[in-house]
Amino acid sequence: MKIPLIVRTYAEGKKPFATVSVKIPQSKTIYGRISPFVDTGSPWTVISKTDADRLRIVVSGTPRTVYLGGAPILSYPLRNVTLKALCEDKKSVFNMSMPIVGVIQPIPNHDQSIRSAGSTPSIIGADLLERYRLALYFDICNEISYLEKV
Repeated sequence: MKIPLIVRTYAEGKKPFATVSVKIPQSKTIYGRISPFVDTGSPWTVISKTDADRLRIVVSGTPRTVYLGGAPILSYPLRNVTLKALCEDKKSVFNMSMPIVGVIQPIPNHDQSIRSAGSTPSIIGADLLERYRLALYFDICNEISYLEKV
């Protein structure tokens, strides 16, 4: 089973991005589509501020401070998020449920945090890759990338 990825330029280099549908249970269930960066160096899966604003995700609870690109930002917990990706055969769908996904928000009145939170994409992190035993294939020269179940 393979999930094809898109190779795009981000942060001065080519990076692998997925295209996934997202289902977020809140007072009104939210459905939408996001294009997260597949980042094996990130321990957590997060939804960007831009995607959260577009999908009208309401954050609550106690955030934790995390560092992305060297800048401190707030990550609010979002529970029971489901991501769905279309497989290579264009018929099968791979479902990925996560007990907790972070939602990125800037630290108020902190310029570096505001800039970082506004420019960071949603991320599929190592937590999701490990949970679903997904390996990343990334051929930068030929711009071929996919996730594969191992």
